[in-house]
Amino acid sequence: MGEEFYSLAFLENEGLGTIYEYMAKYEILKRFVNWGSINKILIAGLPERYGYSLDFVYLSFLNNFYCEVVDERSDKLDEFKYRVGNSFLGKKKLITRCLDLKRIEDFYNKNEFDLVLSCEVIQRIQEDQRSEYLKSLKQISKMVVLFMPNGDNSQHTYHSGLKVINKEQIISIMKDAGIASGYYCGYVDMPPWPPGIKNNSRDIMLNTKKWYFVFLVLRLLYHYEFLLPSGFVSRFAHLIYVAT
Repeated sequence: MGEEFYSLAFLENEGLGTIYEYMAKYEILKRFVNWGSINKILIAGLPERYGYSLDFVYLSFLNNFYCEVVDERSDKLDEFKYRVGNSFLGKKKLITRCLDLKRIEDFYNKNEFDLVLSCEVIQRIQEDQRSEYLKSLKQISKMVVLFMPNGDNSQHTYHSGLKVINKEQIISIMKDAGIASGYYCGYVDMPPWPPGIKNNSRDIMLNTKKWYFVFLVLRLLYHYEFLLPSGFVSRFAHLIYVAT
């Protein structure tokens, strides 16, 4: 999926960091999601700052899933629709809705979706309303997988400028949402550069041999990051994931 992920990162005006992130997140999803049981997915919010979660849209495109995308920011949704419409993803019929993320259950039925996904969303929700957001997602979907900026990585402060959540905080949020067990939580996405650094992948992709080499290196990195010591990973991973 390397070339497809490059095309998506290019659409989002992002670089190698986004390509690596897509590959790392895809490995997590393969680990926990039974794709044969999925028919309907919801993308519950678009990222705070970087990108438009086009990797999630691509997964729905690839597997012919019904897909809806919601966000409370109409301008972000408009930009999302423009980028999707001007790409090969434009062939995919998507439903987009502008609504309050904290009250998603008001708009959908219980277990209406098989899978809910979001990346870089929960940390931008007001702190005392994050558990309500997660609780809402659990009510409308059979499975929820969230990715969020890793607050245990201090480089987010200096480079990405994103709000963050550490592992202890997300576990507390889940408990407040009534999720005390039956979940997986860990670190992912640890490329050899700090979060928020935009690498220029355009020139690399134009050089086929160079791109093939870079792609192989990236694949090796994300396969082996799971073997690194947990203390090291917690300090340098860009994202925390939760699957429940």
